[in-house]
Amino acid sequence: MDCNDYLYLEYGDRGRGPDYYDCWGLFHLIYQRELRIKLPGYDSRYAHSQSGKDIEQVIKQEIVRWRPVEVPSLFDLLLFQIEGKTAHVACALNEYDFIHLQPGCNVAIESRNGKRPRQRYWRRAYAGAYRYV
Repeated sequence: MDCNDYLYLEYGDRGRGPDYYDCWGLFHLIYQRELRIKLPGYDSRYAHSQSGKDIEQVIKQEIVRWRPVEVPSLFDLLLFQIEGKTAHVACALNEYDFIHLQPGCNVAIESRNGKRPRQRYWRRAYAGAYRYV
């Protein structure tokens, strides 16, 4: 996967493209482009991308379709807690690095391994990895 194909994408509330994406919208796009797998959109199941409680509920209901993994690898779904709610997803690039999208920034490649403040933040927020079944 060439991450450069995604770095230009911009954040948009409940975005599913082609102009704007939210975190699930980016993950959805990556699966469609890279793996030819069309995942559900879920955007109709929450009012806006900051609806942590609603998003967490969707994740709890839908994660049963995915298999938990101890060590993430390319294309695994990573879950993160934001403000106490499991409400953010990212796409694993390897065991520690991931590509994701958040409000206020465009697509970013980050790591949850290291001592920098952002890396420590993501390590603390990490809630698990799941593989598509």
